[in-house]
Amino acid sequence: MTDNYEITLKTNFSFNQIQSAVFLARNALQVEKNKNNSNDVVTRIQYESYVTGALLCTVGYLEATINEFFSNIKDENYNNNKRLKPKKRELINSMWELGIPKSAKYSILEKYQIALTLADKNLFKKGVSPYQDVYLLIQVRNAITHYEPEWVTTESEFPEKITEQALEKKLKNKFGLNPFANSPDPFFPDKCLSYEFIKWGIHSSMKLTEVFFEELDLNYPISWLLNNEIYNLNLE
Repeated sequence: MTDNYEITLKTNFSFNQIQSAVFLARNALQVEKNKNNSNDVVTRIQYESYVTGALLCTVGYLEATINEFFSNIKDENYNNNKRLKPKKRELINSMWELGIPKSAKYSILEKYQIALTLADKNLFKKGVSPYQDVYLLIQVRNAITHYEPEWVTTESEFPEKITEQALEKKLKNKFGLNPFANSPDPFFPDKCLSYEFIKWGIHSSMKLTEVFFEELDLNYPISWLLNNEIYNLNLE
């Protein structure tokens, strides 16, 4: 007679997302360091592919982290959230089961703000770092994911005819530009997609999640990765 048994698993994928983002960013850096040895079109495509992949994984990390917080709130096997008061955990779980902020109609940052509201904690201040930087990062991700080409004037004998793109206005001077981009290339997507851009994006995203868990007085879920010799998140 065979005993009946079952295996039940639940995977928190935010760890994979942030590690993938860092791995891809490091690869972009290596391509950039070897720029003098190779400056052809294929190398540029490789570089921008690493940066784009890292961007998607970074924003994926942000959303996975907040979804895991809500999903794990009543999980008896997830000790971190038990540090919240039972009534707060019950409220957060009840709202999640009602679809708030579970459905896609809630933006990533709205989910973080709702979690803080339900826990009676201070909200992120809009317009300042890290909230504002993550907001801009997500805008770049959205522009890549839902890409729409546009005519852009980058050089002209009449300066008033030169186009300043919306993302360029918001992101100007926040990070170094793509060293493989040519002078006439537009800011987005060509010059924007650089190692310095995704380094800024990863640091901003990690800062936002760190501040989120600090405000809730919970352990930072990826803290064990920060100084781990094998799974470290060092971008250099």
